[in-house]
Amino acid sequence: MRIVPKVVRYVSGVATAQLGSGEFSGEEYKSAKVDPIAQFSKPVASHMNRDHAEDTKVIVQHWTSIPVDFAYMLDLDSLGFNVKAGYQGTNFKLRIPFPRSAEDRKDVKTLVVEMLQAAKPLAD
Repeated sequence: MRIVPKVVRYVSGVATAQLGSGEFSGEEYKSAKVDPIAQFSKPVASHMNRDHAEDTKVIVQHWTSIPVDFAYMLDLDSLGFNVKAGYQGTNFKLRIPFPRSAEDRKDVKTLVVEMLQAAKPLAD
């Protein structure tokens, strides 16, 4: 017996399952590449949380226009990063997209610095 998938569905939560989003063909699945930033996700997020927590908060507030008391980077990929944020006792998760796709670890740093510089007038 052999199972040959015709469609792959990525379900990230109840809403996406009900909407039917996240579907792609078997060919799309086979041709997918590993995100080049995935291997750096944990060390970069740890560094940002340890050494640049206030900067992450400033970036989140500027790029989402959502007020937050804190923003803790959970993970990142070539398209952006996910944060756990909080405001007045309520915690939530947000996705912060990069202005463009990151090519490598150095490029992630460049993008984060650019995002912070764009947000700085808000923080001053």
